[in-house]
Amino acid sequence: MKFSPISMKHVLLLITALLLVPLPGRAHEPSKTRPPFVEARWIGFGDPAVDHVDSRFAFRKRLELASKPTEGRVRVTADARYILWVNGQFVGRGPARGFPWAQPYDEYDLAPLFRPGPNWIVAEVYQFGPGSGAFGQSTKGNGVYASTGRTGLLIAGELISPDAKTIPIRTDATWQARRAEWSLSTAAP
Repeated sequence: MKFSPISMKHVLLLITALLLVPLPGRAHEPSKTRPPFVEARWIGFGDPAVDHVDSRFAFRKRLELASKPTEGRVRVTADARYILWVNGQFVGRGPARGFPWAQPYDEYDLAPLFRPGPNWIVAEVYQFGPGSGAFGQSTKGNGVYASTGRTGLLIAGELISPDAKTIPIRTDATWQARRAEWSLSTAAP
């Protein structure tokens, strides 16, 4: 039996097909029935054509809580990479591998990190640049990520207080944003 040589085109098609196969427990793909970020909004910074090549941006939100929450599930994604903290404690980084047309997200339980009084949710977002593509890591997985070049952060979830009140956590116009002049070695390995 004689085999014909495999072209680079066939190799790339095979790699692309393998990357699109979902891996259980690694990251969540958007739901086909109800989008996971219905009330959250992408928040970003600056002009992508000028500001977003090899750039870092910081986002933060203050939450005032009457009591420690009993539950606190949130979903987080970014273009291109994020590192997330609550009250100065590292939560995770990501997102897991994916493509802009099927943006993956990571899910965290933040309840143990919140306390009564003022609380801060902080994220550093790293942008590789338009069309650069990259290989990176996530606390939920790793692999190839195709960047759109538009820096942004998207968070959605809620805290449940001991008296069963819901406190929404979502990115919107109330978040603070600024260019991050510092550089963390864990932002984009």
